[in-house]
Amino acid sequence: MQHPKRRILFTLLLLCTASSVFAQIKIGALGGLNSTNLFGDTPKDAKYQGKIGIYSGLYFDFYVHKNVAISVQTAFSQEGAKLLYNVPGAPQLVDSGTVNFQYIRIPVLAKINANNNRFYALAGFDFGILNSASFKLNNQPDEDIHESLSKNDLSFQTGIGYRWYLKNLVLFLEGRYTIGLENLTHEPVEDINYFPRVKNSSFKILFGLEIPLWTPNGKSELN
Repeated sequence: MQHPKRRILFTLLLLCTASSVFAQIKIGALGGLNSTNLFGDTPKDAKYQGKIGIYSGLYFDFYVHKNVAISVQTAFSQEGAKLLYNVPGAPQLVDSGTVNFQYIRIPVLAKINANNNRFYALAGFDFGILNSASFKLNNQPDEDIHESLSKNDLSFQTGIGYRWYLKNLVLFLEGRYTIGLENLTHEPVEDINYFPRVKNSSFKILFGLEIPLWTPNGKSELN
C-alpha cells in the first residue's frame, strides 16, 4: 500500500504538471529566519524553548486560475529547540541542552491572491527529509541522534504574504506557520531519556523575489 505522505505529494505534483500546460509560471527565491520548537511529550523536569535558524529555498508557481497558484518549493531548513531543565537550588529553569536538526523541505502549497495581486494567502503540506540531527548537553560534544529519528517529516503549513512590484521583478515578504503532523520518533529514544516523542513546529519570516517565466498571452503583470 502506498504511504499516505507519498500519495498526498503525488496527487499535488500531478495537479501541478497537468496545470502547467495552460498556466502562468513564475520562479522565485526566498530566505529568512526560522523560529522553531518542539511539542508533545516533555522530558522530566524540563520544557522546550524555541531557537532561531536559517531557511532558504527556490520555488515554481503554476497558476491554475488568475488568482490561484500551486507552488512547488524546495528549501534548506535549520530547526530544533533548546531544553530548559529544573535544577535543584536554581531560582529558574536552566538552559543546558540544544537539539539541532537540518532538513531538506519540499512544501507544496496553494497560493490565493487578492484582486490586486499584492496580498496573498498560502496553505498546504510540507514534506521534510532529515539531513542531520544532534543533541548538545552543556559543554559536552555533540551527540549524533540521526539514526534514532524518523528520516521523513510531514507538516501542515499556512501563511500570508505581500508583494512589491518593481520594473523587472517582484519582491515579497511572507509570514508562515508550520505544525508537524507526525512524531519524530515512534517511541522515546531509549538511550536519550531527555528526548521523548515530539513533533516539529515553526514560524518563519521570509523575504524573496519572483520573476514571471511564462504567461499564456505573453504579457507580464509587472507594473
